[in-house]
This record gives sequence, C-alpha cells and structure tokens, in this order.
Amino acid sequence: MSKLQYANRGRGTGLWTASFFLGQFLRPFTLTALQSTTGLRTAAVSTLGFASVVMAAALLPLLRRPTAPHRTTRA
Repeated sequence: MSKLQYANRGRGTGLWTASFFLGQFLRPFTLTALQSTTGLRTAAVSTLGFASVVMAAALLPLLRRPTAPHRTTRA
C-alpha cells in the first residue's frame, strides 16, 4: 500500500481485502469442479496452481508500467 497515493490507500486496501475474501469463498467451488473434471484432488490443486502462475506472469507487465508523477494542488 505504500506505493499508492495517500488518497487511494483506502480504495487499494478495500480492493485487496475484497479480492482476498472472494478467492477464499470461490476456492472450494473451483477445486470441487476441477476435481470432478480431473478425477483427482492433487490434479485439481496442481491445475489451479498452474493457472495462478500463468495469471501472475500475464499480469507482471502491469507492475512495470511507468507511473505519472504525483501532483499535489493546494487551494
């Protein structure tokens, strides 16, 4: 959160918390569906792990975007 502008830290914290708990909620449903597809729990967990690594690699370029300089205006 330290990389976010002060005005956006609440929004960033809320988005992180929401995505964390949404993942906690959806994980059992996803693993159950994958287990019924693959037939094994270990294969389902491996598939979910591989999908997570692929998604992280796909999103990595977004971390390296140049950011605009922070401007403050005083009234």
